[in-house]
Amino acid sequence: MKTTNDLFLFRISQFFRIDWPILPVILIAFVVNFSTQTLQAQTVDPVMSLENNEIEDQDDMCIWIHPSDPSKSVFITADKAVDKLFVYDLDGNTVQSLNTSGRPGNIDIRYNFMLSGQPVDIIGLNDRANEEIVFYTIDAGTRQLSFISSFDAGSWPEEIYGFCLYQNLDTDKFYAFACGKSSQIRQWELKDNGDGTIGGIELRTWQNGSDQTEGMVADDETGYLYAANEVEGVYKYDANSTNPNPSADLIAPTGQNNLEGDVEGVTIYYAANGEGYLLVSDQGSDSYKVFERKAPHNFVKTFQVSGASGTDGIDVINVNLGPAFPQGLFVLHNDENEPKENLVCAYEDLQLAIDTDYWHPRNNGPSTAIRNAGELPRQFNLSANYPNPFNPATKIRFRTESFSSVELQIFDIKGSVVKTLVNENRPAGEYSAVWDATDNNGKAVASGVYFYRLKANDLVQTRKMQLTR
Repeated sequence: MKTTNDLFLFRISQFFRIDWPILPVILIAFVVNFSTQTLQAQTVDPVMSLENNEIEDQDDMCIWIHPSDPSKSVFITADKAVDKLFVYDLDGNTVQSLNTSGRPGNIDIRYNFMLSGQPVDIIGLNDRANEEIVFYTIDAGTRQLSFISSFDAGSWPEEIYGFCLYQNLDTDKFYAFACGKSSQIRQWELKDNGDGTIGGIELRTWQNGSDQTEGMVADDETGYLYAANEVEGVYKYDANSTNPNPSADLIAPTGQNNLEGDVEGVTIYYAANGEGYLLVSDQGSDSYKVFERKAPHNFVKTFQVSGASGTDGIDVINVNLGPAFPQGLFVLHNDENEPKENLVCAYEDLQLAIDTDYWHPRNNGPSTAIRNAGELPRQFNLSANYPNPFNPATKIRFRTESFSSVELQIFDIKGSVVKTLVNENRPAGEYSAVWDATDNNGKAVASGVYFYRLKANDLVQTRKMQLTR
């Protein structure tokens, strides 16, 4: 006697003219094959490991780009188990081992922060033991870190856990974000204290969902903050809002797209016209999820890295770093081995779209007006320099409306050229340049009024600035 299930299979077998007793075997094989194809993720082989005989757990990292030779760029890692920072070159050799005063958490970098009148590259991190925000700078010649200063991050119900930096390209202001195990996020505006140290003006504190938050990343071009709630997924916020309780957009919830949970690291790959990717490390599945950078942040794919599991921090860079990594790289914390090293992958092995021409973190661009429907700038413009008056360095921003032969020059009051900052062809976009008021022999330029002039094809604009010694 056939059961209801038997009758169902019998009718299907009659329809497809298949001997009904073997139909269940065929269906099971189909389901297994379909599930395997659906859940199978691309596997990427790392090309290098960052480790030495001092490390124990390099939980997070950032990539510093050398100002004149990208092949001399370095990895900077934070080891929370031995209270050290490590600097590695692009071949994986250790450049520096530096003791920290506390337990370093997540680490991030921004360029051209004006400190005592000089643009410096700042490397920031959260000190988990002392509840502080700590800053270092790096010397381009030696590629070694030096401590700048720290400021009190206030009291936290539980441990201060994660950290990232953000630069508003419209105002040229810098910010720090930190998060705690109780899921708070706190934001500070960074300031030059006037004595060679960096301070923080606390702006707001809010809750990021209802569970622990660790990984965060800020998109300098679009002005958004992405924060990974380990249980709930990735939330998106306006990084510039003054609202003490900003609205949250859960753009990558767990339970969808095989994002299982214990969501940790978040990083951004920049590309033109708002394209690019948001990459997320998912400890729950020992894999990495890729979402579109442009809203509504559609899911792209999952990939894994050979020999890697339990990943916390991740970072990605789109810049051509020379022969070792001409198309950029992806780096990740690996919890699989003891000690817990970082693994480096060539970006092209991720099989994602590549754009090494558009975005360069060191000069903040060229950036486009993505907040306005992703259109390229339509106006030629030379912005007021900042700071002004200045001593001895200032930043100049400008915008071109089309592919142009661009020339940016500094003139003295007599009309003589003091310095040429830019002289090359560039596509439409927003750019910045820093003038350090010294001449080619290293002597200080005299105090007084100077002019800076921008020429882009047939368009010309001039502004005035004041150097004060």
